[in-house]
Amino acid sequence: SSDLMVAVFELIDFKEIFRLLKSQPRDGAVAAITLGSTLLFAPHLDIGILIGIGASVLAHMHRSATPHMEIFFCHDVDYLHSHNYQLKTYPSNEKVLGVSIHSSLSFANASLIYEKIMNELSSQKKKPKYILLIASSIGEIDSSAEKILLDLHADLKEEKIQLLLDRKS
Repeated sequence: SSDLMVAVFELIDFKEIFRLLKSQPRDGAVAAITLGSTLLFAPHLDIGILIGIGASVLAHMHRSATPHMEIFFCHDVDYLHSHNYQLKTYPSNEKVLGVSIHSSLSFANASLIYEKIMNELSSQKKKPKYILLIASSIGEIDSSAEKILLDLHADLKEEKIQLLLDRKS
């Protein structure tokens, strides 16, 4: 039995797990949970593997629910026009709120994006005339996220703020 344990431990790349924990903590945690549960439930490896699969699904859901996004102000609309963002009519002294989202939009994250945009607007003394949603990194939009974007558009319209969508690549 001890010979078997020695042979199994030689197959485990602990350096890789520690590297993952440092560079990709979420993936490293999934690897550590899978390894730990597999060793804990030995000889019933299937239970440990199922726990690892569950941890992986939870990590994916967490990643999807917290999208990477950037919110920035551009005080000179001429800058946007010079980068081929076509704004039909605008006074050149209006500031533009730019929002760049780097993930798909789904039921899990769209309301968070809505809240971040509205919170940013409420913290500003002077409201922007335009919000430019840079969507070139959005891979997919599900129906729940589409509804939230439509609600965002309606709420911004009430505030007399124009929502611009850009999908240029």
